[in-house]
Amino acid sequence: MDLSPFPSPRFCGCDCAPMGEMCRSRRFPICSVDLSSVFVSPTGKRWFPVWGGRYASQLSKTPTADSLWAEAPRDQSAGVHPCERKQNNMCELKVRETRQITVDRYDGISATFQVSYQTADDCANQPRDKDLGNDDSTLLRYRHPLCESHVAFLQQRRTIGGVQGVELDSSVSSGGSPRASGGRDFYTVGSSLEPVRSLSICWSRRFYFPEPLLFWISMTASTPAVLGEWSATGGTFALDAESISAAVQDISAPLLIVETARGRALARGGQATLGARTGNASAYPIVGFVPPVNVSQLGDASFRADHGMRFAYVSGAMAAGIGSAEIVEEMARHGMLGIFGAAGLAPSRVEQAIDRLSLLGADPNRKLPFGFNLIHSPNDQSLEKAIVDLFLRKNVRLVEASAFLDLTPHVVRYRLSGIHRDIHGNIVTPNKVISKVSRIEVGSKFFAPPPAKILSQLVDEGAITAEQAKLAEKVPIAQDMTAEADSGGHTDNRPALTLLPTILALRDRAMAQYQFAQPLQVGVGGGISTPSSAAAAYAMGAAYILVGSVQQACVESGTCDVVRQMLADAEQADTTMCPCADMFEMGVKVQVLKRGTMFPMRAAKLYETYRAYKSIDEIPASEREWLEKNLFRVSLEEVWRQTTDYFSTRDPAQVEKGNRDPHHKMALIFRWYLGQSSRWANSGEPSRRLDYQIWCGPAMGAFNEWTKGTFLAQPANRRVATVAYNLLYGAAVMQRINVLRSQGLVVPAAVAQIPPREFNQLRSIVEA
Repeated sequence: MDLSPFPSPRFCGCDCAPMGEMCRSRRFPICSVDLSSVFVSPTGKRWFPVWGGRYASQLSKTPTADSLWAEAPRDQSAGVHPCERKQNNMCELKVRETRQITVDRYDGISATFQVSYQTADDCANQPRDKDLGNDDSTLLRYRHPLCESHVAFLQQRRTIGGVQGVELDSSVSSGGSPRASGGRDFYTVGSSLEPVRSLSICWSRRFYFPEPLLFWISMTASTPAVLGEWSATGGTFALDAESISAAVQDISAPLLIVETARGRALARGGQATLGARTGNASAYPIVGFVPPVNVSQLGDASFRADHGMRFAYVSGAMAAGIGSAEIVEEMARHGMLGIFGAAGLAPSRVEQAIDRLSLLGADPNRKLPFGFNLIHSPNDQSLEKAIVDLFLRKNVRLVEASAFLDLTPHVVRYRLSGIHRDIHGNIVTPNKVISKVSRIEVGSKFFAPPPAKILSQLVDEGAITAEQAKLAEKVPIAQDMTAEADSGGHTDNRPALTLLPTILALRDRAMAQYQFAQPLQVGVGGGISTPSSAAAAYAMGAAYILVGSVQQACVESGTCDVVRQMLADAEQADTTMCPCADMFEMGVKVQVLKRGTMFPMRAAKLYETYRAYKSIDEIPASEREWLEKNLFRVSLEEVWRQTTDYFSTRDPAQVEKGNRDPHHKMALIFRWYLGQSSRWANSGEPSRRLDYQIWCGPAMGAFNEWTKGTFLAQPANRRVATVAYNLLYGAAVMQRINVLRSQGLVVPAAVAQIPPREFNQLRSIVEA
């Protein structure tokens, strides 16, 4: 493949006729050295244009890796400018010799240009230099030493990626005798971060010296290390966006980055020889390597092994059964982990899900991973205790502890139940906890042994033995932790880019302090819904990624089709924070969808009313009437009756407290609306559409933008396995793209656009 065309440069900057004719514009030209125009033969020899001619001359010698010197022919005619003229006592200007060079378009090139200029003969009788101005086109200005001053100015302009860069200027003083004077200066442009693309040199229209001006350019450039050489026999180049995209999306194939006359290119196939160059004239130097990516290797291997997973991908616990048993089953069958959304459900409903999902672990030869959510219930500790009792009785071995403000005896009891030493003396904890946190103060408690106070309490209650309490001092409450960023539902709206490194640092401090036998693992959830965000999470060190809002929009979720369509229509700005039901009195908020529903505004109104009045009786009649008509649609007395019926079997203490405390009674009545709103949404109650509470983060909008115009734009086509495989595959492709960028290959923007694929198209790739 010939990638070394001969150039036909035209560097005349005038509005001239073809080169060789006199200038008609009374303007001097610009002499350019364009570093983006690269001409390199397969033998490594460089070609460069000589200004003023229509030809290219070959370098007399092959430059070394770190030193490139231009040697133009000393042909007087070759470099003579056609615009020679003399007017108004101005001296004749003639460029007698021009030395130029073009170099390979190395990203990260660092080049030093040496500009030398000479004058001869006496200009004592010439008029003094007049105001030459500071025209931007005047890049090189010269005044003879016998004139008023003797300063030459050179400005170098860099164009980086098509954008005008910083202008560098310098000045030098000429020295020597009146009959032979000149000067020399060095200018450095470019750096490892700002590659040089072009250098332009031009000169003023006014010069006051009698003899020709000579100048030339030489350059030294740092070049990338050569890893070996590649022969194109049986291989192909990828130079355009389409071919590069195809190359990087074939994640099982290794790629080479090679130097060609047209810049760096991706090489596939062929023959590669690593090490020193062999001198093969037809071989191309290898300057980079892109390894294949196995999707199953994304994330942390120990996390996958601990939970029996193939892929480091977790479907989050969406409350009220939205994180359904169907989702958990699909995740398990495809080597991923699903968490059932037990929060907000009665123990009987949770038990039904346990019985169903326990079948996933019935086969001793293929136990599939699954877990259940354990949400902190500060206002309903009896419910938290009942759920833990249920998990222990049903041998649920993994829970996701979410929304905890502090450790409770219940989550500690679950973690320590059955703790013992095996025959090798290793501490075994049958029950695993994945904590979901967004605050350091909470995370530090989960990444630490249980507090002595809670251990003592559990021993006194007979929940654990004294020996087990001793063993507990050597294990953390949570072996794994999800950094909960800007997610749907309970969230502190933390940016993942700052939260994940913070939690990773917490992990390192905990390991250094406690020296746990097993490594602590940190994943991230919230805001992950595109290949780029998934790749970023893995690149930052996440052991796994957790996806929530996007899974809710899939057909397996425990919500209705109307809500799925509302989620599919959402944009990133269509979410907001509003009071939650389980921690209403504390002012805790959750992130919900605001587009298509009035729930956020109405929930905020209830909390304002709760803060303004101490009892239902204090609410003004007009305001109470509005609440009963628009929100509750029944009398507040009827709401209290239903609330009493609900808590009489679940937690009678709440009713008793409400009868004693009017303010607590008001909170329970208002919580009725907040709790019902999520149930209306899940069931698709048509009369209550404006009251739907839909937990959702901005990741939903990003997902919709990514899938716009594809088959995944329709909610009916969104299945959890399809979404998961696309995110994992896309993350693998983005990983390869980032490797290319880090090695200096200019990757077209279109390459990073990774459209979703059908499940059957991805299955063989992802599961390979």
